[in-house]
Amino acid sequence: MLIKNCFTENGAAYEAPGSLRLDGTGREYASWNPEFAAKNGYTQRTPRGNGANPAQFGCEDKAKETLNSIGTVGRVPLARNLEVQARASAKQDPEWNKATKDWISCIRDKGLTIDSDPDILRSHEGEKAIIGDGSPKFSDSPLTEEEIRVAGIEAQCAVDTGAIQKLADLEAAYQLPLIKKNETQLQKDLDDFKENNEKFKKYYLAHQ
Repeated sequence: MLIKNCFTENGAAYEAPGSLRLDGTGREYASWNPEFAAKNGYTQRTPRGNGANPAQFGCEDKAKETLNSIGTVGRVPLARNLEVQARASAKQDPEWNKATKDWISCIRDKGLTIDSDPDILRSHEGEKAIIGDGSPKFSDSPLTEEEIRVAGIEAQCAVDTGAIQKLADLEAAYQLPLIKKNETQLQKDLDDFKENNEKFKKYYLAHQ
């Protein structure tokens, strides 16, 4: 909203660009829903906008300045750090390795290729479908038959092996003691987040 208003003040139109991202969609581990994959591939498309540059007219800096004057932004919360710790611990668990190997074996049996110890559970074909020639795709990039095919295979293997659910459950098991240990600080962070959110909400309603 701040950047858009800045563009308007300078007599220009702005629509926020959007990249094709999988984090936060529930598919951080791998594609896991065959019905979703058959319709959307890896992720649901949304309009990209006009690709306007937020640095133009100094709008990006002005927006950051305004946000910092309203409340706290840009701080990495403890919750995210604990999530990273839990996942790192889960990856050292033999059950993680077993579930991963089961999934990899399944997609290989169906003709896809993947490293033996991948950073993320996505085939090389899946990476190519998302990244293409190496340039990041945007959320309105055309959905191809190849992306649907590959995402579908990966999702079906998730169902057939139960691997992705096992990975999610395993990580949750490592998160629980960390959450209990840091409960007081996590609650404080949540209260601070709500307080900041209310400040930004009031500003937005007053300036939309």
